[in-house]
Amino acid sequence: MATLPQILQDDVRVLNGALEELLGKSEAASALILDKGGFLISERGNTEMFDSTTLGALAAAAYAATQGIAGLVSEGSFSNVYQQGQNHSLLVSNIDEHCLLVVIFNAQISVGAVKYYAATSISQIAHQMEIARHRSPEEGLDLSILNLADTGDIFAKRDEPEPEPVPEEPKPARRPAPAREAAPAADEGLHHLFARKGAAPPAPGPVEAAEGSDDEPIVRLQKLKKLLASGLINEEDFEAQKQKILKQL
Repeated sequence: MATLPQILQDDVRVLNGALEELLGKSEAASALILDKGGFLISERGNTEMFDSTTLGALAAAAYAATQGIAGLVSEGSFSNVYQQGQNHSLLVSNIDEHCLLVVIFNAQISVGAVKYYAATSISQIAHQMEIARHRSPEEGLDLSILNLADTGDIFAKRDEPEPEPVPEEPKPARRPAPAREAAPAADEGLHHLFARKGAAPPAPGPVEAAEGSDDEPIVRLQKLKKLLASGLINEEDFEAQKQKILKQL
C-alpha cells in the first residue's frame, strides 16, 4: 500500500468542502474519505448513525476483495463497489493510489446520480492529494503503524512559514591586551624569573547541551516498524515504544 501524503489542516479543509458539496447535491446521508488500509481521513454528514471506524475498515476490505475478483475475470481493477439495501445503500469508489471515497445514501436514491456527483468530488480530492504530495515529497504517513481509531490529531498540523532569520547582534570590540611587563634587569638575578607566577588557565566554558533528536513522532514510528520487521526488536518492545511516541503527539 502506498504511503499517504503528509496532510495538513488546509488540505483537510478542502477535503471537507468536497464532501459537503457532494452531500448537498446527491442528498446522501454521509460521506467518508479513507486510506486504503481502512483508516478514516475525513467524514461529513450524519455520521452519528454509523460506527465510522468499523465501517471504514470493512469498506476498505470489501474494496480490496473486489480487486481480487477483478483479476479473476481478467479486469485490471473495479473502480466502484456498490451495496444495495432496503433502507441504505453504500458506494465505495477509488480516488487514487492512496484513498477511497465511501458514500452512504437512502436506498431510494439512484446509484447513478450518486456516482455522477461523486465523480466531481473524487477529482477535487485527488487534486488536493497531489498538491500535498508535491509539497512534501519526502514525507508521508503510514496509518497502519499508528493504528489509531481517531486520526484527527494527525491531520491537525498547520503549514507554518519558516521563521525569519534573527539578525546577529554586533560583537563587542575586543579590549586591548595589557602590556607585558618589562623584563627585569640583568643584575637583579635570575630568581625574579623563577618567582613569577604563570597566568592561570581560563576556566572552561559551560558544556553545551547536546541537541535532541529532531525526528517527528511519525518518522520515529516508521523507523520503529522497520526494526520490528527486521527482527531487531520483538512485538512487546515495539508496542511499548509505540505507546511512548504516541503520547508525544
